[in-house]
Amino acid sequence: MSNNPASGKVMEKAGMKYVGNLRSRIIDKDGLRNDLISYSITKDEYFNSE
Repeated sequence: MSNNPASGKVMEKAGMKYVGNLRSRIIDKDGLRNDLISYSITKDEYFNSE
């Protein structure tokens, strides 16, 4: 989620790439809408990053 940038840094460090931002996709426990930040990695990227 956009309110947790540290999680995104962990994903990038693991080799994942930023894919996109789904605006107002998640409703948190307080009822506030948050953006969902998406990361991904392909099988080839994962096995060739070593």
